[in-house]
Amino acid sequence: MNPTYPGRSAFMNREKPTPGTQCDAVLRWLTNRGNITAREAMEFGCYRLAARIKDLRDMGYRIDTHTEPGGAHARYELEAA
Repeated sequence: MNPTYPGRSAFMNREKPTPGTQCDAVLRWLTNRGNITAREAMEFGCYRLAARIKDLRDMGYRIDTHTEPGGAHARYELEAA
């Protein structure tokens, strides 16, 4: 169980992002590819990935943060249901 979201599965009580938004694009990337970095998010015009990850978390999605080697970058991963 994740202490950030006690008792909630990855897909429980979640809102869906508005189609065509950056949150929607990030969620589709995470769903299709499993994880994302800021550099990958820039491919579709998202220059503030951490903010979009926070928005998705606020909508109820459980997203893990993994620090890349060297500690300068993060990789985000959608938790499995």
